Amino acid sequence: MFVVGWPWLWYDPVGRLRAYLGTGVERATIQVLYFGRVYADRDVPWHYPWLYFAVTVPVGLHLLGAFGLVRGWRGRRGDRS
Repeated sequence: MFVVGWPWLWYDPVGRLRAYLGTGVERATIQVLYFGRVYADRDVPWHYPWLYFAVTVPVGLHLLGAFGLVRGWRGRRGDRS
């Protein structure tokens, strides 16, 4: 689906896919403001993505996720085949 959905890869797919995957290390650095300090996006503290996930996802989705985890944890024993 990745190749079918991206017409740029239709002509010379191997060469263009290699060129696409090779650009990952040559991208521009994004500056991130985190607790009043500016970091390069590669140098943010380990808790940066977890905090932003917790703050930006609505509380209702967090509650639904916690409910699903609890229900899955309790039902793991009854799912033996």
